[in-house]
Amino acid sequence: MKNRLLASLLLFLSIISGHGKEEPRPLTLNEKTGHYEDLSYTALSDKNLSWEQCASLFGGETSHFLELNKNDYKKKEQELQNLLKRIKIRETQNWADPKLLQRIENEIITWLDAQIEIQTSTSSYSGEHIQSLRNAAVGFFRAYEIFNKKSYLDAGLKCTDKILATQWPKGHWPWPGKTENFIRIQDGTTTKPFWIMLYAYKVSRDKKYLESALRCADVLLSIKRPGGGWGDQWSFDGSRSGNSGVYHGTSFNDGATNDPFQIMVMAYHITGNKKYISSLHEIGEFIAKAKMGEGELVGWCEQYNDKAQPVRARQYEIELPYPRTLTRGVGPLLIWLYLMDKNEAHMNLLRGAYEWHEKVRQIELHPTTQKHWKSMAKAWSPSHHTLT
Repeated sequence: MKNRLLASLLLFLSIISGHGKEEPRPLTLNEKTGHYEDLSYTALSDKNLSWEQCASLFGGETSHFLELNKNDYKKKEQELQNLLKRIKIRETQNWADPKLLQRIENEIITWLDAQIEIQTSTSSYSGEHIQSLRNAAVGFFRAYEIFNKKSYLDAGLKCTDKILATQWPKGHWPWPGKTENFIRIQDGTTTKPFWIMLYAYKVSRDKKYLESALRCADVLLSIKRPGGGWGDQWSFDGSRSGNSGVYHGTSFNDGATNDPFQIMVMAYHITGNKKYISSLHEIGEFIAKAKMGEGELVGWCEQYNDKAQPVRARQYEIELPYPRTLTRGVGPLLIWLYLMDKNEAHMNLLRGAYEWHEKVRQIELHPTTQKHWKSMAKAWSPSHHTLT
């Protein structure tokens, strides 16, 4: 009798605790515009969404393997083994082509082998060869890790050595058409070679590549703005480069601050030297100070001076909140800072910005607004595609 009363009480409590709670509604996709009608925090739900839709909206499933305990690892390992067994069974069935995998692998290897001569014969890391040498170095290193062929390692190191040979003594890489006095921070001019050097060190264990990467980190650290992040470019003697871009300020344009931030974190993990991360918190303070708008309006423009006041690098980059600054610059920085110091102020700022930008998105999707945008697009660039 006592157990029945207890069970009844628990059932009653579960009913009244659930009473009044509204079930999350599925997100509504507007077939005409191809956009979800409401993505505000109160509307967000994965109910009835396919895994493709979840991946598109939320980035898919993320596994934080470092936080798994032994039982979690064991469970994941079992899932992997079961999956491999299923793959093997399907490969042996009559309808399957058991030689397909080998044929594909052979074709990839044939193509890679042909690329060795093409890519390693490049004369220098300059002009039109800059991007191709970067891609080749990374591609060959990955091929070496997959196929364990030393020829790919050698090819990757040859490409990397051409990149290394152009590094200035201070640690930065040449800005095409400029002297050693200038360093271009944005667009990966100096930051992308850093990661290639680390990759070369990972696969070769040759310390010259590690030393190269750390020299790059050191020069970037030396030009971080006091109380902020990084500008678009820098001049060691104070002269002007002739190109647009912020010197004495912080830029969120094309990775100017985000890329060095990541490099500082990596340099700290490699060396254990806290000099690389000791002032990164200043970027969070700068972002809060640089916020544009009052009340529910939360956004950022692309460039600021050292006082966190908006400035223009180019005439069309006006002093207004720019959505791409949130998604490509400020947003990731706030997340990284939160992961480092657990300061909820970062996330509160990000949530406010998300809510504001969602309101703007809904206004932009209104048929009248869309009509205006298409009219402007037609007038501005009649030969280009119209906005959809």
